[in-house]
Amino acid sequence: MKNPRNPLIFIVEDDIAYLTLTKNELENLGYKNLKTFSSGEECMKSINLKPDIVLLDYALSNEMNGLEVLKRIKKQSHETQVIMLTAYDKLEIAIDSIKSGAYDYVLKSETTYERIANLFRKIIRQNELSLANKQLELGKKIVLIILLVLIIATTLIYYFFPGIF
Repeated sequence: MKNPRNPLIFIVEDDIAYLTLTKNELENLGYKNLKTFSSGEECMKSINLKPDIVLLDYALSNEMNGLEVLKRIKKQSHETQVIMLTAYDKLEIAIDSIKSGAYDYVLKSETTYERIANLFRKIIRQNELSLANKQLELGKKIVLIILLVLIIATTLIYYFFPGIF
């Protein structure tokens, strides 16, 4: 994640009215780095941008359905978190989505945007922690390298200039 506080979010929805509504709702929640797509094919053309989060409609009506797009996203951008959106309240769809790598599954309802906002906060927090852990590990490596250099330098000084110690 480039900037955990400003995640790149893809919205993939073939219903243009719902796509516009979703984009507006996310902007109202403070998310500004949004890209919208009306098909899975369009989304996949931009997946090289490595979005942090993809909000993906399950029932896309083009060549690829949402599940196929999800599988392709996870192959190409493994760290991208995908939230499946659907109007279908079917357990099989939720299970298939999660098994295929979806972070979560959200039913389109009156609480959809509240649920999405909560999931986004959770993903962003997890990404912040992951980034902090990576920075901590890098810091540890740097400290170890500095210690190693100091030990080697001290050993060389002791060997070549034994009277100093």
